[in-house]
Amino acid sequence: MVQQKAMNGPLRHTVIITGVRGFHMRPMSDFAQLAARFKSKVTLSCEGRISNGKSILEMMGLIAQQGSEVTVEVDGPDAPAALDALVGLLQNLKRYSDEDDLPGPTPPGLPGP
Repeated sequence: MVQQKAMNGPLRHTVIITGVRGFHMRPMSDFAQLAARFKSKVTLSCEGRISNGKSILEMMGLIAQQGSEVTVEVDGPDAPAALDALVGLLQNLKRYSDEDDLPGPTPPGLPGP
């Protein structure tokens, strides 16, 4: 994975959101939970908006739709591992869209799919 690092500064990586539903509530929740596992500070930015990557409430303000560029910035002792894990989640948003399209259980009394 290509990482950008300023001299003694944070690691950054920009991801283009490819998931049809964008960066929505379920992946935001997973992102915040994953980010919380690391000691490093995690910041997300998209189109001039910046949020704490460990706060789902702040991330809700990003509104990162399909095609948006989101920059993940990580600064701290475990920054390389955190950046790899968090960027990996953003690069795999398609899996959330696929899960949403799966048929759920059929309620009793109704014909199946």
